[in-house]
Amino acid sequence: MNQLVNSTLAEFVTVIQINRARPAHHNQCFNEKAKVYVFCFKISFLC
Repeated sequence: MNQLVNSTLAEFVTVIQINRARPAHHNQCFNEKAKVYVFCFKISFLC
């Protein structure tokens, strides 16, 4: 379980870092993906 959480967090942080290097017009797409990541993280954390 902890392995899954750590992996998810690491991937999420990587996505954030990549997003910072992109032009602003990519932010909307990133925000949609971020919502999915957070949702999946909450589900995996609660299970």
